[in-house]
Amino acid sequence: MYKHKHHGSVRFSFLALSGFVAALVCLSPALARGQTVVGTINSPAATKWICMALYQTGGKLFIADNTNAQILVYDANSLGYLNTISLSSFLPSRPQIMAVHNGTGTLYVAVSTGMATSGSTIVIINAATNSIVDTITNIGWDVALGIDESRARLYTLGYISFAGHTLTAINCTTNGIVGSLNITALIGSGILVRSTDTWLNPLTGELVIGNIHYDKFVVVNGPAMTGELISATDSRGWTCAWNPQENKIYIATVDWNGYFIYDRDTKTSTTTSCINDADRLSYSQATNRIYTGAEVNGKATVIEGATDACQNVNVAPGLFKVGFITATHHAYFVGVRSIKVLDEDTLTVVVTISNCNPDAYGGVDSQVVVNQAKGWVFIRSYWTSPSEGSCVRVIEDAVTKYSLTIEAGEGGTTSPSPGTYTYNPSSQVQVTAVPNTNYEFVNWTGSISSTQNPVTVTMDSDKTVKANFRVKSKLTIQSSQYGTTTPSPGVYYYATGTTVQVSAIPDTYCIFVRWSGSATGSANPLSLLMDSDKSISAYFRYIYAPIATGRKVLNRTFSQAEYINILSWQANPSNDGLDITKYRIYQMSGTTPSLLVELASSQLEYYHRNAGQASIQYAITAVTSSGREGAPALVTVQ
Repeated sequence: MYKHKHHGSVRFSFLALSGFVAALVCLSPALARGQTVVGTINSPAATKWICMALYQTGGKLFIADNTNAQILVYDANSLGYLNTISLSSFLPSRPQIMAVHNGTGTLYVAVSTGMATSGSTIVIINAATNSIVDTITNIGWDVALGIDESRARLYTLGYISFAGHTLTAINCTTNGIVGSLNITALIGSGILVRSTDTWLNPLTGELVIGNIHYDKFVVVNGPAMTGELISATDSRGWTCAWNPQENKIYIATVDWNGYFIYDRDTKTSTTTSCINDADRLSYSQATNRIYTGAEVNGKATVIEGATDACQNVNVAPGLFKVGFITATHHAYFVGVRSIKVLDEDTLTVVVTISNCNPDAYGGVDSQVVVNQAKGWVFIRSYWTSPSEGSCVRVIEDAVTKYSLTIEAGEGGTTSPSPGTYTYNPSSQVQVTAVPNTNYEFVNWTGSISSTQNPVTVTMDSDKTVKANFRVKSKLTIQSSQYGTTTPSPGVYYYATGTTVQVSAIPDTYCIFVRWSGSATGSANPLSLLMDSDKSISAYFRYIYAPIATGRKVLNRTFSQAEYINILSWQANPSNDGLDITKYRIYQMSGTTPSLLVELASSQLEYYHRNAGQASIQYAITAVTSSGREGAPALVTVQ
């Protein structure tokens, strides 16, 4: 295992490529943009970098070092080394292929011995922290990985002994297996081929899996994990690709006579008449075309998505991988020794760029990954002769960029922070207004007039947007003695237009009387529309005990004697203004009251008959029309 200092050099060259400037006079203005080699990351000698993956939302580049069983982590903007993730615990298995789900920030690495007798393990890595969080075993040998970004699915296609090829679906949020499909059992016969990055239709969630031995292939409904076997003449092929806009499947046929095309909507198929020179198929969103690499005779096939018309374009031999910069309509044909940039509008090569080892030959392999937002092309290369080595070369495809100036008014900020930024044409930039405490977002002004937050800005020109804020509506709540409120008395801030409910809570023996300030009346709870700053106060009163006396009298007749306790009381003048509607008489047993009677407020005396000779304590309370009961007058009659 080697240390960080032996990772190799990162070389930066900000010089325009020689020879290209002189060619500008014969190009249309749309092509006069140029390419710049941003930097090159070189491996140590005798090191095989087998694949790479770009974590675009996190700004990281992951390089799988097959020789030393580790993942190298680089800053995808500065190309500076960040970290190493060791996979030595999985030896003898080594990294073979990997993919990133940007939405969850998860890196998936398939490790295996590269032998058909052993299966692969998916190592799950948190792309933000560069830490291994889980593994999934028994995925199969010779694994292909595919990411459905919008549906948060990872698909693995591997050969599992005896069972044949099996497609497995993994939930990128939970990292749990959510389905599997035995493709070999479905197809019945024939040997499947390893699919490529374009085997998924991101619009429908369907996958295509080809067959090199028989004229039949499989289309899988990814979300449902169900397969459909399709038999079609001349469909035997090496790799498959999908044109999502046309919903068409393309297969590089094994007989080299052309390319098979299957229209998924009409269920019809055809083959192209163009020379089949490469088994790699790539889709260009900018021009709605399928491109093949240029291998033996140096010709790439270009297939029009809408018409299926095709033509062969001279590029150069050995450039079998293709990547696209959508904004400039540039196609990058990549080989270990050189890179050709094809203008998609004219289908001519506009510039040739030397790769990091122009003298490489033998065992060559390349990979291209594109960051559309930055206009950067990442090219990984590996070679075995004249001496084994690897590199990643990064090229910026210069684009007429537009500036976005973001401003924030008083009371908040934005994300990205206020400032000026540059973006490629047609970039979709999301800007979020972030109000300070007790402030609220109002609207966007400038190049966009909107109240949406966040807002998406389409960069088709230089633009300025400003986030405007205002102080939230302030509500001050107060209460008099004998009660409180919910929310508690204090100062609160609410979004303007919000309706706030405030309840008055009287203490025991007390009553809520009214609101004052910004609200009047006695509604409880109170609904308050916060269309401005407001202040309210809840007013309570204490319900005083009546002024009471009691006496015991003996009522004699010829046949019996009866003791009567006579209770008398008067309304307490401190209760003036309160709507006292009745009185309650309780007989006390210690501290426990038992209700004897309720009397109208006009009745101020009560005869408790057959009270006996013993001493009795009574409680007399005043009750309001709302049912609130006041403090008791305690009277003991002996």
